[in-house]
Amino acid sequence: MVEVPDTYLKGRKPEDFCAMHVRGDSMYPDFRDGDIALVLKQNTMNHSGEIGVISYGDDEMTIKRINYVQSENWLELVPLKPVSPAQTDRGHRPQKDVVLSVSRAY
Repeated sequence: MVEVPDTYLKGRKPEDFCAMHVRGDSMYPDFRDGDIALVLKQNTMNHSGEIGVISYGDDEMTIKRINYVQSENWLELVPLKPVSPAQTDRGHRPQKDVVLSVSRAY
């Protein structure tokens, strides 16, 4: 289980959160290789274009800007670093989570 600061709980249980170890530089400069992101597990996002985490099963996640159209069955996963291509995920609905905090060791 992840230790969640009280300021993030806001009536939620600690098990509603997970931590993600960021690998790679596709989301640089907001997220860097080695960062640890605190993630709120949920099934929806507030709006298209948010930074979020997509979960594929229990141990595979990716952090990207997520574009979508509410009534359509696709997601576009867009990296912040322009040299990395966007990916379109069609045909299934992975779990969408929202990044709340990033811890960085300097």
